[in-house]
Amino acid sequence: MRLLLIEDDEFLGDAVKTGLTQFDYVVDWLKDGEAARAALKTESFELIILDLGLPKLSG
Repeated sequence: MRLLLIEDDEFLGDAVKTGLTQFDYVVDWLKDGEAARAALKTESFELIILDLGLPKLSG
């Protein structure tokens, strides 16, 4: 399953990505809303994990 993680906090993003990849999830990690919006135009994901307070474009 391919997931999109949108999180600007380095520590939290790394922890979530590491935890999910241990269960064989494929995790694309982006750190701002604009990058996520661009990725969603060209890629598909089964699940999105979204931080509500992001730089540039908030969740």
